[in-house]
Amino acid sequence: MQCAQVVELLSSYIDGVLDEQTLERIESHLEACAECRRQLASLRALVVATSEIEPAEPPTRLRSEILAAVGAA
Repeated sequence: MQCAQVVELLSSYIDGVLDEQTLERIESHLEACAECRRQLASLRALVVATSEIEPAEPPTRLRSEILAAVGAA
């Protein structure tokens, strides 16, 4: 497997949604490729960091302002 293919599938790898054959090919590649392991570590860190962000409540008038702006366009 090429690095570009692995990087493209890392999110699915983390989510655990890959078929067994693809999973094995990615894990084999990761064993041999330090750069892809770094990419995986970065993506995992991003997942952890974003999961800790509290959802923001938008201002109540925001919807009407957006709809008005879209209607004016």
